[in-house]
Amino acid sequence: SVDDIEITASFTPNGMLSIPLVDELRLTSVRVELRTAFEAVANTNRNRHVYGVRELVACLHEPYDAFVIWQESGTGNLRDGNDCDCVFECPILADTCGLKALFRGGEYTPLMSVVEPQDILCNTATMLDYSTPHGVAGRFGMSLSDIYVLPRNVSFARISIEEIPCENGEHSGYFADASFANKWNHSIANGAGRWRTVFMDNMINAIDKVTCSNCPPPWASGYLSWDIPVGWSTNGAVMGDAPIKEIPVDIQSVTTISDSGTVTMSKLGHYTVRNTNDVIIVDDIITKGDVK
Repeated sequence: SVDDIEITASFTPNGMLSIPLVDELRLTSVRVELRTAFEAVANTNRNRHVYGVRELVACLHEPYDAFVIWQESGTGNLRDGNDCDCVFECPILADTCGLKALFRGGEYTPLMSVVEPQDILCNTATMLDYSTPHGVAGRFGMSLSDIYVLPRNVSFARISIEEIPCENGEHSGYFADASFANKWNHSIANGAGRWRTVFMDNMINAIDKVTCSNCPPPWASGYLSWDIPVGWSTNGAVMGDAPIKEIPVDIQSVTTISDSGTVTMSKLGHYTVRNTNDVIIVDDIITKGDVK
C-alpha cells in the first residue's frame, strides 16, 4: 500500500577521474499485492493487512513478467493459484504469520497479521410456541438466528464452530428435582457437540433453539445455568472431533422459574418469559397472549 515502501538513492564519486560520474539511476519497479478471497463485513477492502484464521490470500505482482518468488516467513501455507502467483492459507492459530516477496536485488515483507475468533453475536430472537395447555408453564422457547463470529473485520469462512459439551452446569430449587437431571449439563442431547460451518460474512450456519421442557406444579423458585465453551476447528470437522482452540468468552444460558410458575430463559443477549396465563414475551415484546 501507499506507505509500505520508501525508496531513497544517493551518488558518491568513485575517486577515479578516468571513469566519468553519471548522475543517472535506472529503477525497475515491481508492485506486489495481497488480496483476500472474501470481503469482510466491517472492512470491505480486500487489500487489508489483517486476516482471520485460515483465510485465503492471493499473492500478486506486476508487471507479470517480473521475476518474483513468494516465500513463507512464518506459519501458514503457500499453494499454487489459478489467476495469481500463489495463494497463502493463513494458519489456524494466530501464530507468527508472514510472507516475503523475493525479486532481483532485494525482498519485500508485506504487513500482515492473523486474528482468532473472539466472541459470538446474535441479532435476532423469535418465539417458539409448542401450544402447551393454557394455564400450564409448559414447554416453550425462543429461536436465535443471525448468529455471527466476531470480529467481523476479517472473514472466518473456512472454519467450523461448535458449542462444546460440558459438565459445569448449576441447578437449584425447582430444577434440582431428579426429573430435570438430563438438563443439568450441556450435553450432546441438549445441542452441544455439533459442528456448524461459517459463511463468508461470519454468520454461523445454524439456528439455536432455546427451549424449556414442561414445568408442572407445584412450583418453587429455582434455576438452571450453563457456561458453554465455544471452540473452532477446520471445515469438515465431525461430531467427536476436538476443537483446535476455544473462544475466550463462554456463552451463558440461564433458565429460571418463580414460585408462581413464571419461566424465564436467556442466552446470547436475548430472553423470553412465559407465565401460567400463557403470556409469552421475547425481548420486551409480547409475542403471545395479553397482559391484563
